[in-house]
Amino acid sequence: MPSLAGVRRGELLPLLLIASSFGPYVFKGLGVRLEQVIIYALLPLVLVLLLAGRQSFLCYKPVAKVLAILVFVTLWTLLVTTLAGRYESVTKAISHFEHYLRPIAVLLLVSVMVKLRTASEAQALFNRSLILLIWMLCLNTTLSICSVFLGLSWVTDYFVASPGASGSSVAELAASNGRFSGVFDQPAEAGIAYSLGLFSWAYLRRTNSKVILLDYVALTLILVGGALSVSKVFVIGGILLFLAYWNPLKRPAQLLNWRSTFLVVIASTSLGALLSTWKGLDFLLRLFMPGDQSVNMVALYTAGRFGKDETLVKELFAQTIAESPFYGMGFAANTTLDNAYAEFFVQGGLIGLLAYISLLIVIGTTAFFQPGLSKEDRRFLGVLVLFITAAGMGMPIVTANRVSSILWVLVFLVFFVAYQRRRAICEIQPQVNPGR
Repeated sequence: MPSLAGVRRGELLPLLLIASSFGPYVFKGLGVRLEQVIIYALLPLVLVLLLAGRQSFLCYKPVAKVLAILVFVTLWTLLVTTLAGRYESVTKAISHFEHYLRPIAVLLLVSVMVKLRTASEAQALFNRSLILLIWMLCLNTTLSICSVFLGLSWVTDYFVASPGASGSSVAELAASNGRFSGVFDQPAEAGIAYSLGLFSWAYLRRTNSKVILLDYVALTLILVGGALSVSKVFVIGGILLFLAYWNPLKRPAQLLNWRSTFLVVIASTSLGALLSTWKGLDFLLRLFMPGDQSVNMVALYTAGRFGKDETLVKELFAQTIAESPFYGMGFAANTTLDNAYAEFFVQGGLIGLLAYISLLIVIGTTAFFQPGLSKEDRRFLGVLVLFITAAGMGMPIVTANRVSSILWVLVFLVFFVAYQRRRAICEIQPQVNPGR
């Protein structure tokens, strides 16, 4: 796996955003994390630079389209919130507004502050961002493993949200069932992050056939960390997409060699000790062996979101259709929005939902039709689109805490690579418009 050494100043921001997404709460009572402090501290500077005429890659059509959709749906939902006044509290409304604002801020930061001259420099930055994400996840897995044996709530308390009305945080309730997510508030957030880690590992392996022992260690830690969270997003979605994307049967030398064999032998011994202590094993195995034949597998895999006559998702859609199908009910009119489609429909109505679908279409069409992307970049972005579309059934992935910043950094960096390659083409063929 390539090294993180030799990082230049122009490359620091995306790496900082990814690393800070794993950071602690700075003002826990207000729900403010390190990642948010960095993003919103830099955002005024970015706006000043734009007003001063700073060049950016906002002129690149896919980026401009994504920005336009994000700004529109945010302003639309904010207008509905102001006029409807149905939010549970001002604090909740601000929090949900920030979920929409964060992708916009990340896009502006990456677009304006990352200044690289060539496609090769952009590609190197993208690769280093993937590497950093992988190793941050490995550190998080280490924390989760230690939590199984030692109970490190005194450490994780700095990273997870404050307890709710029940007196326990979501992370604490999950841990009581043997589901350990490290710095993430919810198992689903951890599952998304570890899935992105798997896709990142596969991309690096597909673009560089050389595999060292440390690469297999990283893959093992990602798989273990995702399993410890018992996130269905990871177990059912992330792993299957990873296997389809990496396609190890076409790369037998990467799948079977002395390094992988050596690690399997060593890991088997270590995992035996872990599994004998981890009480979440039964919780994980029930996804594959529910025992009771009457169990509705759709309801099991979606945590009750689908597969029943009455589900929260159906209730949310039904209520919004009955009361305000076109406009929606605004930010924080309902705070239990663990479905991306429900989030945009409930808060922004049909207009909000169409904006979200348009966002997926823009990213998808960029993956398959935009000039400047290599075959592997297209596949990686295509996998991300499939994952966002499917995972959105169980989690609002594009706005989720921590992981949305990571996701958008990766998406925008792929766009940045395509933009730089497009510029290189334009230097050879001046008649081609680089903004296309």
